[in-house]
Amino acid sequence: MAGTVSRFLARLGSRLVAISCGLTLATVAKTAAQWTVLADQRSVEEAHLARLQRGIDLFSTPAAAKTNMPGIFIQDLPESTAPRVAVATVQQSASAVGASLLGIQSQTRQATAAMLGRQELTLTLGGTYPGQKQLLGEILARSSNGTLTRLTFRRGLGPEQVDATVAIVFWSAPLAAGAPKLPAEAR
Repeated sequence: MAGTVSRFLARLGSRLVAISCGLTLATVAKTAAQWTVLADQRSVEEAHLARLQRGIDLFSTPAAAKTNMPGIFIQDLPESTAPRVAVATVQQSASAVGASLLGIQSQTRQATAAMLGRQELTLTLGGTYPGQKQLLGEILARSSNGTLTRLTFRRGLGPEQVDATVAIVFWSAPLAAGAPKLPAEAR
């Protein structure tokens, strides 16, 4: 009987050693994975910090100098976004793809030296989903300063009809210091 107990303890001991080694390896692997995740997070945070620092540099630079700095997004923005230009772009795109433009609402915020100009169009569209998708693609392709900010779909009256409400913002560059404002008829 003593031999049976000693063999049992020997097998139990070897199993405990195997389990212990397995747990140790799992812990080491988990720790290595955590270190990798932390290193990735740190590199993302460092990149974010660098972008923030470039943004701070952007706002500490005078407005006139900003337009001459390469690689800054505002140099690609138009001087102003007149509502009639934005509406004409939308109407041309709608007629080109055969979508129906049911309504347009417009809100304008003129650019200042410290703020981008903003022309928001809220569109009510009708037609099929592919037609509306193509219309939005056309609008955003024709204007490099457009941003889709809201998109809502609901079923239309017909079997394949979809009604959509879309908000698109057209941005314009900030005014240079001392630049005159646009006359009312140009807006």
